[in-house]
Amino acid sequence: VGEAMESVAPDDLDALAFHFAEAALDGVADKAVDYAVAAARRLRERSNPEEAIAALTRGLEAIELTEPVDLERRCDLLLELGDIEQWLSAGASVFQELGNRAAGDARSLGSGVRLARAAAIAFYPVVGAPDEQGSALVEEALALLGEDDIDLRVQLLVRLAQYRIESEAVGAD
Repeated sequence: VGEAMESVAPDDLDALAFHFAEAALDGVADKAVDYAVAAARRLRERSNPEEAIAALTRGLEAIELTEPVDLERRCDLLLELGDIEQWLSAGASVFQELGNRAAGDARSLGSGVRLARAAAIAFYPVVGAPDEQGSALVEEALALLGEDDIDLRVQLLVRLAQYRIESEAVGAD
C-alpha cells in the first residue's frame, strides 16, 4: 500500500508513514523512519504535536527492527520526540527517559552536540528535588561539546547554574 501511495499521493506523509511502519518487518523500515520523521515535522509545524509524537513513535518502533540499529537515526528520533514531549510539558519522567536514552546513543557515537541536546531534554530540575545524575550528564555533555554549539552550551550552563543556585538555597533552609 505504501509503495502504491508513493506514486499516487506522495504528499500524504501521514498515510505513507503509517503504511510503511505497518510493513517495517518486510524490509522497508528505513522508509518507515524517513516518512515518520517527515510526517512528524509537518505535523509539528501545523501545531499537531500529539500526532507528531505518534508518527515519531512509529518511526522509533520501525528503526528497532533494523539490524544493526542505526544509532544516529535512533538518537535523532529520540531527540525529536523528547523535544516535542518537553514542549508539551508532558510528565517530566517521559521526556527525561527519552533524553537519557538519546544520551546513551550519543555517547556511543561520540557526538557532543547530540549528547548536549539529550542533556537539555533529560535535565529538567525541579525545585527541591536533587538531580545529581542530570547535572552530571550536563557536565559530561558540556565537556564533550566543547565550543561547538554556543547556543546549546549557554542553555545548558544557564540550566546548570539555576539548578545549583536552587540546590544551595534549599540546602540552606
